[in-house]
Amino acid sequence: MAQAAYTLTAEPHPTHRDLKILIDGLGAAAPKETRKAPIQAFGFLVRDDSGAVVAGITGSSFYGSLYIDVLWVDDTLRSQGWGSRLIGEAEKTARQRKCSFMCVNTMDWEARGFYEKLGFAVE
Repeated sequence: MAQAAYTLTAEPHPTHRDLKILIDGLGAAAPKETRKAPIQAFGFLVRDDSGAVVAGITGSSFYGSLYIDVLWVDDTLRSQGWGSRLIGEAEKTARQRKCSFMCVNTMDWEARGFYEKLGFAVE
């Protein structure tokens, strides 16, 4: 039987399909190893009257934790409570999924103070 040939490639812009393959692969293995729920995505969007997305939050839960991947609020909506409301929805999701903690990656110049004000700590 011939051995399969494999190629490693750099993917500066992986497709959504390829990313889904990786997430699904990890998600299939996790419950067997951890006895925890499989990876589950979440998302909440704020839309204007025309249906355009003007703010939102996305991420996933796995291994008993909830990770925020993206939180964005359009400049025109900043300082109006939308970011806090979106974090609140993520927290509700974390509780529903029985997560023991939430995590987000940010930089000092991005929104570190915002997250700390909401109870996140630097780790």
